[in-house]
Amino acid sequence: MILKQKFGVYNFIVNLFRKFFRNLQPRYQLSLDDKNYDINSKIFKYRFKSYWDHNFIVLSFSEIKNNKQILYNINPHDLMTISVDEYINQQKFNMLRISEILRDNKYLISDGSSQQIFDGDEICENILLIDRMCNVDLYKIAYSTGFVRGRSISKLFGVYRKEKYEGNNNIVKLNI
Repeated sequence: MILKQKFGVYNFIVNLFRKFFRNLQPRYQLSLDDKNYDINSKIFKYRFKSYWDHNFIVLSFSEIKNNKQILYNINPHDLMTISVDEYINQQKFNMLRISEILRDNKYLISDGSSQQIFDGDEICENILLIDRMCNVDLYKIAYSTGFVRGRSISKLFGVYRKEKYEGNNNIVKLNI
């Protein structure tokens, strides 16, 4: 009978310790510590702090996304932060920029993966291109396109004025 009581007290104490240490161990074993850009692979690497260990784990977004075990062990708040950062980086990667300014109001426009030549008028009239372009580059294109259009309109007025007044001989010149 005494053994049963000791065993019962022992079980009680062991179960109490298990419950106590279970509460100390967090549900998510990995917590985001730092984010770095890897120049060689040209992707962001995320460094995670591991609980109950002095090691740091370095993972890329694709490694996190493709491994369910890692996904279950990362804090959801950190996962949201990583996914928002990757979305912003992808938007920057897809943004169109001027790679080269060519003659006759033509521009070599590129995003992260491709390049194409566009005319300034084409860019100013295409709303889809305007939405994806960097504002500073868009201002440059709009300014030079407006300047070219203004010069062509000025030439047309000059030709029209010249034809109108040369054909009319009723103009009297005043000599002072």
